[in-house]
Amino acid sequence: MYYHYAILLLFRPFVKLNLIGSGVSPRDVCNQAADAISALVNSYSQLYTLQRTPSFVPYFVLTSTIIHLITYGNSGEGADKLRQGINDLETMRSCHGFATRAREILVFLAKSWHITLPEGCDEDFDVDVEKSCRPSSVSFNQFCPNVDVSDMMKGIGLATESENPLFWPFPFQGRPLLPFEGEDLKKHGFELIRE
Repeated sequence: MYYHYAILLLFRPFVKLNLIGSGVSPRDVCNQAADAISALVNSYSQLYTLQRTPSFVPYFVLTSTIIHLITYGNSGEGADKLRQGINDLETMRSCHGFATRAREILVFLAKSWHITLPEGCDEDFDVDVEKSCRPSSVSFNQFCPNVDVSDMMKGIGLATESENPLFWPFPFQGRPLLPFEGEDLKKHGFELIRE
């Protein structure tokens, strides 16, 4: 799982790009890694149950399920994999607090990307997902996907609206020094995927 998780983290920023002159598709690599994580979690569940997982497994499941959500949103395929990821997080909620947070993040991403979750994985939440996914100075939740320009810091001051947070992983860390449009992107060996 560690290996496939690392592959997802390496290729996820490029999921909307084609690598010029390469037969490797970041989107395909991410899908394969997400499928592998799902299969491994399923095997682990059958052997030991998901209530006896190491504490990092919910992070693996969240990352792979985000890729399944992207695939489901783009093509309508993979509803079973998406459902499995969300249900696995539901199962882990009793022993891993982050599993609850991960489900909130998935529901928030589905709403913000206008993706209707398939039947069986859109459970009602007691919390306001929009609010719970916002950064807060009184919360230790570092995984906050609901961020606007006023939340972004660059050096000492706020980030400008022209800055593209596409490659910013959360929690906020340093961004790769890669242009995000036009000829500069092509000069570095990338092109935007035309859908």
